[in-house]
Amino acid sequence: MRDLYFTLPLLVFFFAGLLILLVLRGKTRSPLHRMFSFMLLGMALWGLTIFGMRVSASPDSAIAWEKGALIAIMSVSLFFYHFTRLFTQRTGKRFLLPLVYLASLANAGLVASGLVVPEMQTEWYGYAPRFGPLFITYLSLVYTVTFLGIWNLIKYYRNSPSQAARNRTLYVLLGTACSLLGGVSDTLPPLMVIYPIGIGGNLFFAFFTTIAILKHNLLDAQTMIKKGFVYSVVSGAILGVYIAVLFSVNLLFQNSASALSWSGNLAAVLTVAILLKPILDRVQSVADSWFWRRRYEYLPALEGFSHETKDITDLRHLSTVLKQFVTTSLGAEATHLLVPSPNSSQFISLPDGDFGGSRSFRLRAKSPILAWLRSHDDILRREDLRIFPMFLSLSAHDQSQLEHFRVQLLIPLKHREKLSGILILARKRSEEPYSEEDLGLLRAVAHQTALGLANARLFASVVSQRTRLQHLLERVIRAQEDERKRLSMELHDAPVQWLTSAVYRLEACLEFFRRAQYQKAWEELEDVQGVLDKTLAELRHATAALHPPELEKVGLVKALIRHVNGFERDTGILCQVEESETIPRLSPPEELAVYRVIQESLSNIRKHSQATEVKIKLGQQDGALRAVVWDNGIGFEIEDSHRAEDGHLGLVGMEERARMLGGTLTINSIPEVGTQITLLIPLSETPRPVSQPIESDLGSEPDHRGVKVAI
Repeated sequence: MRDLYFTLPLLVFFFAGLLILLVLRGKTRSPLHRMFSFMLLGMALWGLTIFGMRVSASPDSAIAWEKGALIAIMSVSLFFYHFTRLFTQRTGKRFLLPLVYLASLANAGLVASGLVVPEMQTEWYGYAPRFGPLFITYLSLVYTVTFLGIWNLIKYYRNSPSQAARNRTLYVLLGTACSLLGGVSDTLPPLMVIYPIGIGGNLFFAFFTTIAILKHNLLDAQTMIKKGFVYSVVSGAILGVYIAVLFSVNLLFQNSASALSWSGNLAAVLTVAILLKPILDRVQSVADSWFWRRRYEYLPALEGFSHETKDITDLRHLSTVLKQFVTTSLGAEATHLLVPSPNSSQFISLPDGDFGGSRSFRLRAKSPILAWLRSHDDILRREDLRIFPMFLSLSAHDQSQLEHFRVQLLIPLKHREKLSGILILARKRSEEPYSEEDLGLLRAVAHQTALGLANARLFASVVSQRTRLQHLLERVIRAQEDERKRLSMELHDAPVQWLTSAVYRLEACLEFFRRAQYQKAWEELEDVQGVLDKTLAELRHATAALHPPELEKVGLVKALIRHVNGFERDTGILCQVEESETIPRLSPPEELAVYRVIQESLSNIRKHSQATEVKIKLGQQDGALRAVVWDNGIGFEIEDSHRAEDGHLGLVGMEERARMLGGTLTINSIPEVGTQITLLIPLSETPRPVSQPIESDLGSEPDHRGVKVAI
C-alpha cells in the first residue's frame, strides 16, 4: 500500500506524457489539440510535484512541492476552460477568456504567498496541507473556472444537433466528473478519515477526454453510464440484502451461529433469487426514464398520433391534428403542411397552417428546395441551405418565405418514393435547436403523415370518381331518353305519317279495283311504292344513327368515308379523309369509340363552327391510334366547352369514351381561327373478341388513367 502511495503520482506523470505524444501526433497545428496538450502537461507537472511532496524528508521540505502542485492543478483548470471553448467552438463573451487568465495568475500569486497553504502536517496516510486563510478563495477560483468549462460543455451538449458530437461531449463530462470527485476527496482528509483518490480521478479524466479527442466511433456514453448505473444499484441491493440476512441470523441465533451459518447463507441466496428480477426490472425502468426521458415522452405521443390519424380522410383535419401534435410535442413556434397544388406543379400550404396570419407558403415547381426534397429522403435543415451549392441560386421569393416563416426544418413526406407533401417547422419557442431525438420523432411522424396523405387522396379520388360516374350515368340516361324522344319524333314526323298515307292510298287502290278503275288503281300503287321506298330509307338512316352497321361489315375507315360523304352532301362543307398508314382492325368498342368521337366532332362543326373546310386524319403514333379532326371555323373558348350541350353528352362524352379505353382527347381551339381535336387510343396487343357487346363499355368500370385536355 505504501509503494502504491509513492508510485501513483509517477504513473500520472508518465501517463499524461504518453497522452501528449498521442494527441500531438500529426496534429501539432491544431489549436484544440495543442490546448489539450497544455492541460495534460499541467496534469503531468501536478503528478510530478505530488510525487516530490510525498517523498520529501520532512513537512518543511514538502511545502514547496505542495505549492507547486496547487499551481499545477490551477493551470489544469485554466487550460481545461480554454479547451472547452475550442471544443464547443464558443466565440461569445470574448472578454471572459483573458479575465480567467488574469484571475489564474492572481491565484498563483496567492499560492506563492503562503496564505493558501502555510505548512504541511503529517496524517495517517502521509503528508497533508494545513489550510490557510485564503484557501477557500483559491479553491473557489479553481472550481469557478472548472465549472465555467463544464457549463460550456453542457450547453454544447444540449444545443448540438449531432448525436456523435453530443456523445463525444458526454465522454468529456464523464471524465470531468471523475476529476471533480477526486479533487473533493483530496480536500477532505484533513477534515475526516478518508483516503484521497484525486490521482485516480485525474487519470480517468485524462483517459476519457483523450478518447473523446482521438477516437471517432465511440460507444454510446449514455448507454455505458446507464448500464453501469443499473448494475451498480442492483449489485448494491443484492449485497445489502445478503448482508442484512446474515446479520439478522447471527443476531438472533448468537449461541448457535455456527450451526445455522449454512441456513443463513441459503436464506440469503433464496431471498436474492426471489428479489433479483423485480429489482432489476424496476431499476432498469427508472434508469431508462432518467437517461431517455424525452424519448419516453415521445413514445406515447407518437402512439396517440398514429391512432388519431389512421382513419382521417380529410386533408385539413389531418393538417390540424399534425400541427397540434408537433407544436405540443416539440415546442415548435409554428408548423405547416404543404401539398401539391391541383392546378400547378407547385406545393402550397393548407389553410389550417399557422405561419403568420393568412399568408400561405408556396414552393414553386423550379425551386431548388423542392428539387432536393424530391430526390432525398432525409430532413433538410436551415443550415443546410447555406452549405449545399445548389441552394446558392435560391430565388428572392424562397428566401423571403424562409425568413418570414422562420423555417428551421423541411421534412419530405413520401409514399412509394413519391413526394406527396412537405412538413415545415419553425424554430422552437425555447430557441434551442432540434435534437436527434426530435428528428427521430419527426421521421416517424413523416412516415405516418405520408400514409395519411395517401389515404386521404385515395378516398377523395374514390369519392370524386364515384361522383363523376354518377353524373356520367345521369347524362347517359338523359342522353338515351333524348335519343329515344328524337327517334320517336323522327318516326312520327316522317315514317309514321308516310305509312299512314300509304295505308289510305292502299284503301283507295282497293276501292278503284272494286270499281274496275284499273288505271287509277295502278297509279295509286305506284305512289304507295314511292312512299314505302322513302319510308324504308328514312328507317335505315335512323337505325344507322343508333348503330352504324357498316362498322362491322367494312371497318372503321370505310365506314367513316361513307359517313363523311353524307355529311358533305348534307352540309356543303368540303371534307377530306386521309389515312397516313394502314390501321389494324380494332376491337368493336375501340372502333365504335373512334367513330362516335369523329361523328360528334362533325355534328358540332355542323351546328356551331361555320366552317367551310374539314380534314380528318387517321394514323399511328407510338403504338396508339391517332385520329385528328380539324376545321377552319370560328373556334370557341375551352373553359366553356366542358358541359353537355342540348341535352347530349357533347365534348364530355367524347372525353369519357377516350378515357374508358385508356386514351386521351386533346382539344385545341383558337377563336376566329379554328379547332383541332386529337384522339389517341392505345392499340391492343390482342384484339378483343368481336362478339363483345359494343355499347356495353359505356357503363363498364372506367380506366383511371384520366383524360388530358390541352389548350
